[in-house]
Amino acid sequence: MGTVVKLWDEERNLLRSEKFPLSENSAVFTLDGDLPWNTQFTLQTFAMEHEGDRTDAEDLFSGVALTAPVNVTVTHTVENDTLTVGLEWEDAIVVDGYTADQGLSIDGMGTVVKLWDEESNLLRSEKVLLSENSAVFTLDGDLPWNTQFTLQTFAMEHEGDNSDAEDLFSRVALTAPVDILVEYLVIDDTLTAQISWAHSVQDVFSGLHTSIDLWDGDTIINTTTLPHTENSISCALGSPVSWHTRFTLQTTAMHTKGGQTGFHQIFGGFRLSPPGDISVKHSYRNGVLTAIVTWENAIEEQFVGLQTILNLVIDDGRTKRSENNEGQRTLFISYEETEASFKSSELPWNTKFTLQSAVGDNRGPESEPLNLFSGVDLDPPGDISVTPEVVDEALTAVISWNNPNVFEDMTGPPVKIKLWDETEEGEMELIEEIIIPNDENQIRISLDEGYPWQTKFSLQADFGSIKGIESAYVDLFNHMQLTPPTNITITANQSTSEVEWSHSLELGQ
Repeated sequence: MGTVVKLWDEERNLLRSEKFPLSENSAVFTLDGDLPWNTQFTLQTFAMEHEGDRTDAEDLFSGVALTAPVNVTVTHTVENDTLTVGLEWEDAIVVDGYTADQGLSIDGMGTVVKLWDEESNLLRSEKVLLSENSAVFTLDGDLPWNTQFTLQTFAMEHEGDNSDAEDLFSRVALTAPVDILVEYLVIDDTLTAQISWAHSVQDVFSGLHTSIDLWDGDTIINTTTLPHTENSISCALGSPVSWHTRFTLQTTAMHTKGGQTGFHQIFGGFRLSPPGDISVKHSYRNGVLTAIVTWENAIEEQFVGLQTILNLVIDDGRTKRSENNEGQRTLFISYEETEASFKSSELPWNTKFTLQSAVGDNRGPESEPLNLFSGVDLDPPGDISVTPEVVDEALTAVISWNNPNVFEDMTGPPVKIKLWDETEEGEMELIEEIIIPNDENQIRISLDEGYPWQTKFSLQADFGSIKGIESAYVDLFNHMQLTPPTNITITANQSTSEVEWSHSLELGQ
């Protein structure tokens, strides 16, 4: 007689039967390949070949709870440009004689680490002995950035409950690039923006990229992805990149998008400074006053598309732009040119102008408005004087003046002399106009030429399209005092008397 212990699988197939004498009341079984985790046992008393009733079937091994590991820690390190994730945990199973911190192991039992994609598809499964409570994974093409992991305790082919899924790599924050800088240079006559940045991810690694999106309005027109070893890109002005194109930078890892910067202008930081050292000089030739505008370019290096715009302004109101060169009020000038000329016969006297640099339709700030012509002195000639002389026994008035409008090129407008006769009613009637070249400042007018004694004259500069301010009326002859003779002597005889005198009127010879 004795006790028979029978082991059964979950389908009630007998796996093993062992008999023990009545003097023994215990049995030991080891988890191995012949005995599955779900093995159950029953006890019966036997006598010779006869067996009594069975006890209720009970679990042999699975009474041990395969509790998921606890106190999981995740550590990220970068070595040799490779992102490595280290997992560590503590086993939570309770088995007599087993203590997790003693480095012991149980045959057939351990921890299974499972890696999952975003759609909960199993990517990889690795089993680790109970004596080992860690695992290491590296970022590569087989594991996406958003890979998650779970931990389970296993016993043979049976697995316990999953731990909560946790991020494997994406705990590393893919923060947006920082310290964005845009610098400009001219390459092959083309304005080029050099965009640079710094990574805000603390430790960069293979698989980390920067995505540069170029935007036209709300539309992406180009995307460039660079590895973490590069932190700059060049953008040349020209199709498809325009002056108004913007860019954003975004950190990515294994095709997963991270933080993105705000919008930045590619060429918005390039200052289209207006020309400086602007000067206006004048010249008078062939009866026309010409304003010669010169300037110095503020942008040192020229490039394709850069030009100077000269705006003509009248009465502080911008004239409408015309595409027709004739009468055009907005001039587009090659940036190589630094001079423009304008004739007073073609523009109003009060015309002003401004200068600005431009690229296409994009214009920089304007210079301060300056006068084209109205800076010219319209005052009449100064220091007007009349000196009487006797020339060939004729009383002659010598008129002289100083001309204020002698330009740098030694040209200037002529002076117009108007001769006037004052009527008895006090009105002035024009007798004659005389044009005197700019290089002369004197004229002689003889009384014998038939001009009345009361003739007056006025002076003004003649700019052609506009006349200068006329001077006040000045007496030509009438300012002379006709004093009577002096030292009169009379010598008389019986038939005649001789009268002699001295002239008191003193005139230049």
